Amino acid sequence: MRTALRQLLADFVGALVFLAFYSWTGNLVLATLLAIGVALAQVARALLKKTPVSSMQWLTLALVVGLSTLTLITEDTWFVQLKPSIAHFAVGAVMMKRGWQLPYFPSIVRELLSERMLLGWGYAWAGLMFALGAANLAAARWLSLEAWGLFLSGLVFAKLLLLAVQYAVMKSAARSAAAARSAAA
Repeated sequence: MRTALRQLLADFVGALVFLAFYSWTGNLVLATLLAIGVALAQVARALLKKTPVSSMQWLTLALVVGLSTLTLITEDTWFVQLKPSIAHFAVGAVMMKRGWQLPYFPSIVRELLSERMLLGWGYAWAGLMFALGAANLAAARWLSLEAWGLFLSGLVFAKLLLLAVQYAVMKSAARSAAAARSAAA
């Protein structure tokens, strides 16, 4: 669970740094350059520590650099606001792959719980990503940049909520399955 929380935070650090700096200074160019710097620093840190850089991290870096470059060229915050939707749609599409979440589960969980349950959680995450992408599009369209920034932090809580529900349901189901296995033996 700790790894998932770290990943959620890492996904939003650049956007939060951008919003904080932009709110503080009103300088779109510097805030955008700072967001690019944060994304580059995250990947550089992983490379320097010789830890694998996940495909999600590369995707995030490409989106940040690409959309931030468009922000710098057009001087329009819309591209900054669009990035979370593009990222959520891209991640949701990847999560539609059958069994994408299986490698993240400990072997005991894969033994105790049905494949149907495990696959279902993967699709639930994909659905959440698509819903958050659509919600972000609506928020970016109708909210001020400051209000959108507050909304963006709510996306983190939606992910945390699904993570907590998934953890509780799976833990309960695994305990029941383990008890049934012990009773049968």
